[in-house]
Amino acid sequence: MNAPDLSAMRNEMEVNYLGPVAMARAFAPIIEKNGGGCIVNVLSAGGIVSVPEMGGYSPSKFATRAASNCLRAELAPRGIHVSSLIVGSVKTRMAEHVKGVAQVDPVVIAKAGILAAKAEIDEHDTDPHAIGVRAALARDPAGLAKALAAGVGAA
Repeated sequence: MNAPDLSAMRNEMEVNYLGPVAMARAFAPIIEKNGGGCIVNVLSAGGIVSVPEMGGYSPSKFATRAASNCLRAELAPRGIHVSSLIVGSVKTRMAEHVKGVAQVDPVVIAKAGILAAKAEIDEHDTDPHAIGVRAALARDPAGLAKALAAGVGAA
């Protein structure tokens, strides 16, 4: 809401939503021709809970989660499974500013992606933070939303 315009939000939707959809459209015929396989979309805990002050990122991940569900149904008859990785916090330059959350090595996420593809897992929580967010959402969605809202402006 505090951004000067919608350009950053548009960019996040372009990269995080339209990018994976475009990749699936481009590679599905090749995967099908090769006898089937799996598309793995890397999402975020911000795609299962609305995160204040992430008004472009979080909705873009929600949209990709919905697209993954649609693609899973549409591509299954072609022998292609679609897995969604729900990622918490990873040790990357993008997350250097994140404090108070245990960050996992990117190798952990890669291994989770391989597991999800091999086992044809629809949606896989990849790390302790993602698991914790999912648990909090299941236990008390309203309480989680209030806790997240209480952190607005704290960064």
